[in-house]
Parts: sequence; structure tokens; C-alpha cells
Amino acid sequence: MGMENTARNNMSITAIGEQYDPLTLLYRECLFDEKQIYAKNVGFRTKDHIISLVEVEKQAASPFDDKRWILSDGKRTLPYEHWRIGAFYYYLNSGITQENAEQRAMIVKLRI
Repeated sequence: MGMENTARNNMSITAIGEQYDPLTLLYRECLFDEKQIYAKNVGFRTKDHIISLVEVEKQAASPFDDKRWILSDGKRTLPYEHWRIGAFYYYLNSGITQENAEQRAMIVKLRI
């Protein structure tokens, strides 16, 4: 897959009347279109005093974040074990819809 030709040439693209950096466009595509982006990297490796070039393709960006709790809007996240997640489950178990439970959990204040 790799980066698009326009991104490699470091050209900017006009979208809806505004200038966007090609890297910004790739991140937006990753987030909103849920596409994984891969990038190629070329580096030197040595083994038994022999130097060689190695090309590796790695995942550069992914819309799937397994380290944080992604909210229903797909943009905002919370760290796992955050107290608002517990509030969300409390509201959800009380019988209200998932959307309302999330909204209430985001506006509730923590009492100390």
C-alpha cells in the first residue's frame, strides 16, 4: 500500500477550500474512513560483519486503538480504568440506552 504519490512529493492538497498537509489527509482518512495505513522503511542491518539494506513495511496508523476506551463519536477516548467508564456501566445497568448512559457519564462530576 504505502503513501500516496502526492504525500511523497510533499505537495499540499486543497480540500473544501482549505489547504491540508498530505500527512494530515492520511490521518483523517485513517480516522474517519477506518483504513489502516502502512509505511515502508529502509534501513541498514549487519550480520556477521556483512552490511545489507533491509526494507520493512510497518503499520503507520490505525483507527483501532487497543490502549484506550473509544467513545461512540469515534474521536474522544478515555484511558482504561477511568472512573467515567464505571459511571457509564452504572447508568447502563440502570436500564437507560447506551447513548444516554454515555452522555450522562461524560457530564457527571466526581465527588470526593
